[in-house]
Amino acid sequence: MSGPGRSRRTRDRERQEIRRQLEQREQSKLRPTISRMWKIVVGGITGLAAILGIAGFGFFLVPKVSVSQSAPLNASDPFSAPFEVSNDGPLGLNEVKVSCALLLVKREERTLAQNLEVGRDQAGYRILRPLHRDATGRVIEPDSNVLVAVNIPPGQKTTVPCLDNTIHWGVPITHADVAIVVSFRSDYLVIRQTKTYRFVTAPRSDGNLYWFPRLMEQ
Repeated sequence: MSGPGRSRRTRDRERQEIRRQLEQREQSKLRPTISRMWKIVVGGITGLAAILGIAGFGFFLVPKVSVSQSAPLNASDPFSAPFEVSNDGPLGLNEVKVSCALLLVKREERTLAQNLEVGRDQAGYRILRPLHRDATGRVIEPDSNVLVAVNIPPGQKTTVPCLDNTIHWGVPITHADVAIVVSFRSDYLVIRQTKTYRFVTAPRSDGNLYWFPRLMEQ
């Protein structure tokens, strides 16, 4: 009885040893695989962080310019309302040039002005002249005879009237369509950028015309 019993215990020990060796082999195979997977995960996280960092820095460099209409100084004259050019981004706007383009000004069925640019002559008076457009028909960067040329720090704004008393129609206006053209160079960038903001008039309940933004493509 003692002989077969010892043989059985020996066989059990051998099976346990074989099982242990197999487990060690499996673990030794898994270690490199886990290590490679961990390196891939760490590399992916690092690459994603780098991409997000570059994208965030690029987003930081994107200038944020907005143009909004103010309340008219004369309720019966929509052109008495100045336009506010705001720097809503973290970078300063340098050598900002702002021009006003009259896309269409009408009195009932009579066209008073169309495709004219509002600029300044050498004496500083506002003048009307043919509007500058590129090959696609878009309003291009204003030249030296602009309405205003300033630097706008982050979070600041400047006010630009499209027309003043140096240009007046002498008759009530029934519809107006203008484009405020803003050309600028932001901090850390050499290339100038030009943005165009279109506004059209519409009557309110008081019967007066007010400016409302509209897409250039509309």
